[in-house]
Amino acid sequence: MYCKLTSLFWLLSLNICFSQVKISGNIIDTNNIPIDNINVIIKNSENITINGDLTDSIGFFSLTSNVKKVILQVVQFNVIYFQKEIEINEDINFGNIMIDNSNKLQEIVVTSKKTKLKKELGKFIVDNISTSQFSKGKSSYEILNYVPILNSSEKGISIFNKGEATIFINGKPVGENETALNMIKSIPATNIDKLEIIANPDSKYEANNKNGIINIILKTNNNEGLKGSVSATTNQSYFNSQYVSGFLSYSKKKINITSGANIDNAKYFSRYNYTYDNLMTNQETQLQLNAIDRTKNYSFYINSDYKLNNKNTIGLQLNYRLNDKKSNSETYNIFKNIDSDVVNSTSLNNISNLKPNNNSFRANINFTHQLDSLGSHIYIDNTQIIRENNYKNNYEFLNSDSSNENFVQNQDEKFNINASKIDVNKIIDDDNKLYYGGNFIYSDIKNIFFQGNFDGINYISDPLQTNSFSYTDKTIAGYINYEKIFNEKWEGKIGLRLENFLGNGSTKTNSNETNINNTYLFPSFSVLFIPNDVNEISIDASIYILRPYYSQLNPFIRYNSSNSYTISNPNLLPTLSYELNLDYSYQNKYFFNLTYIYDKNLFNEFDIVLPSNLIQKTTANYGNGNEVNMNLIYINTFFNKNLNFSASFNYIYRNSKGFYNDYNMSFSNNFYSLKLKNQINLSKKKDFNIGVVFGIRSANKSVLGNLQNFQSLDIDMTKSYKSFNFIFGASNLTFSKLKIEEIKDNYSFQKNIDYFKTFSFTIRYNFGNKKVKKIEDINSEINKRL
Repeated sequence: MYCKLTSLFWLLSLNICFSQVKISGNIIDTNNIPIDNINVIIKNSENITINGDLTDSIGFFSLTSNVKKVILQVVQFNVIYFQKEIEINEDINFGNIMIDNSNKLQEIVVTSKKTKLKKELGKFIVDNISTSQFSKGKSSYEILNYVPILNSSEKGISIFNKGEATIFINGKPVGENETALNMIKSIPATNIDKLEIIANPDSKYEANNKNGIINIILKTNNNEGLKGSVSATTNQSYFNSQYVSGFLSYSKKKINITSGANIDNAKYFSRYNYTYDNLMTNQETQLQLNAIDRTKNYSFYINSDYKLNNKNTIGLQLNYRLNDKKSNSETYNIFKNIDSDVVNSTSLNNISNLKPNNNSFRANINFTHQLDSLGSHIYIDNTQIIRENNYKNNYEFLNSDSSNENFVQNQDEKFNINASKIDVNKIIDDDNKLYYGGNFIYSDIKNIFFQGNFDGINYISDPLQTNSFSYTDKTIAGYINYEKIFNEKWEGKIGLRLENFLGNGSTKTNSNETNINNTYLFPSFSVLFIPNDVNEISIDASIYILRPYYSQLNPFIRYNSSNSYTISNPNLLPTLSYELNLDYSYQNKYFFNLTYIYDKNLFNEFDIVLPSNLIQKTTANYGNGNEVNMNLIYINTFFNKNLNFSASFNYIYRNSKGFYNDYNMSFSNNFYSLKLKNQINLSKKKDFNIGVVFGIRSANKSVLGNLQNFQSLDIDMTKSYKSFNFIFGASNLTFSKLKIEEIKDNYSFQKNIDYFKTFSFTIRYNFGNKKVKKIEDINSEINKRL
């Protein structure tokens, strides 16, 4: 007892008289390749662990100590690979520490751990995904749906109910959302090391990332060899669809390769009923549509990194997608007076749409040069995107007054985009980091539009509609970011980005020309305060820009029925968005998020009933808006980690003021949503689980109209047997119809859109390196501390 008290006295004395110092370094193997997720600990003279850290993806660790004499150890499951007694008087960096783990670590892997969500400076981190019992058998896309602050759909993945986030893999963008979704649908969730969810990207990133970034960091298990999976899915909704995907990874010494392929053969049925009332002329138009879409998608990607030497790595990304779509729709138009049931006239509209051999190719080559052992590096890359879209639309309008119409609309789009960038990450020391760089983007878009009216033999070009549109733009940007750790409780970063945008568009058959030249500054600021082990508070502020998609700039008219059409707008102004964000977390179980957003020059697609009774669907700027967004999230596990539960409550107040031409588009609105996500283990072997996602959303108003309240329920069950996984899913179980209403001074409309329950069944087979074995949890001092 006396000895223990004496030891305690000396420890307290050392803590009082000896200030904290930092110990850092990098762990590498005998091939000079960084080792991630290995324990680095320091012990005092009593052999008691006083601090510990897990190495990151580049093998880096950083520890603090207020004890002068310590023992530094590199340990994994009670196996000590490195040990050294050190006496520290000031901060010390060991540089590269080489260990030989080739024989001892290849047979073990960490057993099941619960997934954790935690806040770091400027981002959220989700780790332990690959070791979670609920990841087995699921794709990356499927597991993202259970992250509490994310919501997934077939269109994309959103953060805190914002728009579709940009998806990165290993810190690099992988292309448009459709390509990115196909990639993560093929990547097994067990290949994910961690997620970085950047709700408010700083000045380092392009300013158009208003909706945030989801960075999926894959495991880099060196010398793992060949691994992969193949899966086949059948979806039964109104029609049956099939989906096949494959994933392959290979790592050996200096090379890491991941690749995948997807084949999608889908058939969809759409049904809706729209009613438009022209209040100025007392005319009503009813549209009843039935459509069948058949889509075939083929996509392939490969991402590779090759370590040239200890300081230089070269990478290559290749993505290719081929799309073939056929659509046939039948729209029945009824024209009458609003206050009468008597039908004045009708029109039966048959439209066939072909999109044959639409393809997209993306190539990226990148180079990384390590500047020092602290992790400083230079990153350079160049991306080339080539995309071709072909649309062939045939229209047949059979009107009751015999004024029938038969014409075609064909459109060819060609996109050629080249982007280059350079990033410099300078690690001054453990507490100070400097990031700076720049990028250049050049885009060349060509659109040829043909409208031909049928004369009984051929389709003759309509000089008022046939046209071509050419568009080019250039973006030049530079940024600088500085990040600092002030002490154990305070971290912060500040940044500034300058972007110049120059765009030019012109049409061939008239003198219409669009010229855009603007330069904006985009500052960013983040601060993180950690008062103790259970509380975290952060503030993030940024400015973003949302530029129109290229497809929204085409000035051509595309018909939807005999009296309705869609037109885009080459004169769209970009939206400038000013965001201020407050986050608070308690015990990594309770999260509070409050965001204020001011948007200038909002734009979206919306419907207008013109005085002529034509129905126009257009994309246009419609005013400025304010938004307050509040999120409350609770996360926990129950029943010995057999139940993962999260509940998220979202409240939004939104108002917008502005006009489109003479139409008042102003609105004010507040609404809420609640989402419950559950993952339940049903087996002692942890090989059978069920997931349930239930959501409620109140009625809300936007420029699209007033959306009714609705509920959603999705269920999936996963069973693993040896190298096979079997997944059954069901979605849209409580959601059958979406209703949208709008009442303006001059017009009103009602929309009813049918949704259909969808059931799916997936078989996935995993193959490759079988050396990795499961071990039982080790109740050692290391696991208790780390």
